[in-house]
Amino acid sequence: MKTSAQLVQTCTMLLLVFNFVFAAEPPTKITYATHDQDWYPIDYRDDTGQFIGIFEDIFFELFENKLNLQTEIIRQPWNRSQMDVRNGKADMLITVPTSERLEYTTQVPTPFFSIEFHLLIPKNHPKYDELSQVSTIDEILQSDITLVSTFGNGWYESTVKAAGVKTEYVKTDEQQIKFLLAGRADALIDFPVTMEPLLNKLDKNNQLVFTNAIFSKTDLHILVGKQSHWSDFVELINDALVRVQEDPGFSASQFK
Repeated sequence: MKTSAQLVQTCTMLLLVFNFVFAAEPPTKITYATHDQDWYPIDYRDDTGQFIGIFEDIFFELFENKLNLQTEIIRQPWNRSQMDVRNGKADMLITVPTSERLEYTTQVPTPFFSIEFHLLIPKNHPKYDELSQVSTIDEILQSDITLVSTFGNGWYESTVKAAGVKTEYVKTDEQQIKFLLAGRADALIDFPVTMEPLLNKLDKNNQLVFTNAIFSKTDLHILVGKQSHWSDFVELINDALVRVQEDPGFSASQFK
């Protein structure tokens, strides 16, 4: 007859084997918590109210086509989405991996999407040659120019305005472009992919141009909640994401 100690040891071993067997297989569904705002053409509502865009293209290619999973996207205020991932009510976010977020998530190493910031300047600006080479905040300060930005742009406030760059503020991206076309500022810093549709609409004479120099680059990553069952399969997600980016049959210009 087994002793109590032997029974405990046997039960412990069986539990470990049970956990190993069931942990070896990833879940069949993943839940993505995100914002409920339009970010054209990255992530926005079409005429029917359905969200479409580059993010959706990559997300469904990755999780439904490459990993063959059921997916759910929860759209709600951003703070609530972060809290849901922290508490295990949702599996993942796609965002900048800040130190605070990494306290409750694990970062998928390969960037899901990259945002490259460039200067948008008038072609006839007297400092055009100088500004076309600007790629740092210090160089903007040395150029002694005034930028235009939108209210509530946290990245701009913490990285550009905080350095002392002279800034005028407007409410929308459309107003930024009009402000620049009217000569009321020298330049703005933004992401060409999101601004080009507005430029096509507002800058009919092609008076403005994005410089080639990359002023700043921000990588957005999949962050898997540590309370999620998917936290054990981050490498699986990463390997599939690499395959998406290397797939010549998947058209996603943001990977170039």
